[in-house]
Amino acid sequence: PYPLSTASSTPAAITWGYVTDRFESRKTIIVMSAVAVSANLILLPLARSISGAALLYALFSLVSSASATPANLLIMETQRKSRWASAFAKFSMVSSVGAALGLVLGVAWSDFFPVSQLAFPLSALSLVSAVLSVVMIKEPAMPFERELILHQKRSLQQRLLAIPLIFLRIPDVVDFMSVFRGLRSTLTSQLPLLYLSIFVFYIASGLFNTSFVPSLRAAGLTASEVFLVSLLATVAQTASFYFAGPYVEMRDLRKTAVAGLLIRCTCYAGIGILAGLTRGLSYLGGTLLLYPLAGGLAFAIY
Repeated sequence: PYPLSTASSTPAAITWGYVTDRFESRKTIIVMSAVAVSANLILLPLARSISGAALLYALFSLVSSASATPANLLIMETQRKSRWASAFAKFSMVSSVGAALGLVLGVAWSDFFPVSQLAFPLSALSLVSAVLSVVMIKEPAMPFERELILHQKRSLQQRLLAIPLIFLRIPDVVDFMSVFRGLRSTLTSQLPLLYLSIFVFYIASGLFNTSFVPSLRAAGLTASEVFLVSLLATVAQTASFYFAGPYVEMRDLRKTAVAGLLIRCTCYAGIGILAGLTRGLSYLGGTLLLYPLAGGLAFAIY
């Protein structure tokens, strides 16, 4: 399910950008996204096969990403420009707190009820979000174009946190081939090497994250303990993003990126060793230390 969900985020980013440009009602898109998420969560526990669950999870990724672009545009359209930074910072904080509280609910719920039933309270909360959006969101008098997100640092950062990719236009084969052509010359090889480095980085991230949760369950950890690991990583990443900016600005960017990669590599290797040698509480203790460092601090620095 995870790889298919990640793959669906690419067409989702393109599709919802065009939808937002075509239909200027930010409120309608956000409300429809919340309702669609609610319906998807109800259907997810009813899946009786891995392929069915994978398709529903991919659909969840598709509909849940719909609100990211209009939400960012709403802030820019309803707040004075002088208040954009503080408005986006508050939006980031509320979003992060909401994600953390969702994981707290997962930790508590899975101690008493089947994890599959967690979809029902989450579905209800999505409907609450839809109702609040209907009541509280007011359409702006002067809507902005989607591309204006790129001209405001906080907006772009929040957009990438919601969906970690953005397209100014649909890439074609020529765009990909130009990357490889640049590798032939020493003068033009640095940028293609950077692109390839980022490409390999996300391949590694996808491979690790796809197998990580199953490894926790295979080590004998409870669903509550699995949620706890994700919760600490989310809290660590949220805190790290607020402190990483000033830290990076005072240092050499290349050395800092390499340092972040080394921390991430070391932590991932450590988790791999723990997965092969330990089980139960020993594996839990190691992952509670290493995973927040890799997915939180190291990723934010990188």
